[in-house]
Amino acid sequence: MQQTGKGTTKARRNRYTVLGILIIFTAPVIFAYSAYFGGWLQGSQVNEGELLEVPGSLESLALTRPDGEDLPLADFNSRWLWIYPQTASCDTKCELNLYLLDQSHKAMGKNALRVVQLVVAGEDQSLPELAPGVKGAKAEAERLRDTLTPGYLYLSDPLGNIILRYPQISSQDEAADRSEAMRKDLKRLMKFSRIG
Repeated sequence: MQQTGKGTTKARRNRYTVLGILIIFTAPVIFAYSAYFGGWLQGSQVNEGELLEVPGSLESLALTRPDGEDLPLADFNSRWLWIYPQTASCDTKCELNLYLLDQSHKAMGKNALRVVQLVVAGEDQSLPELAPGVKGAKAEAERLRDTLTPGYLYLSDPLGNIILRYPQISSQDEAADRSEAMRKDLKRLMKFSRIG
């Protein structure tokens, strides 16, 4: 009789051991599944700019040089692009945003060579006076409005995908914070990207 009791206790202990091991290995999977699909991780965003759900394309703009010649994507030598869409004549706000792009570019340090600043104006507009190193281009006004919403600065990857946008600044006080946010995002993208 004692032997039967010992066997039952041993079998029960083995069942508890197997059950314990099963719980140890399945609990993290169940926790991860419920955390991911339960919406616990929705607030984890590291980018400062607004990530575009559907990336725009530089090719869809059909860019031309100010003299009217086509401006192919290959002319940017697989570099990142900060894009300023100029949809009206260049006023004080426009000049302030161009200054922001220029200062952000200079603050990139050694990575500045991997970034091009691009000002895109409608075909019926004249480009503002651009700082050295800033490229100017023109696009059909309708395509420009459809691809690049006015009031934003854009970031494009070396493949020509417009992926992030930042609200334009309207005062000098906003410039330092916006420049830092733009540079932070771009440096992070450059660090993890295998292109450009």
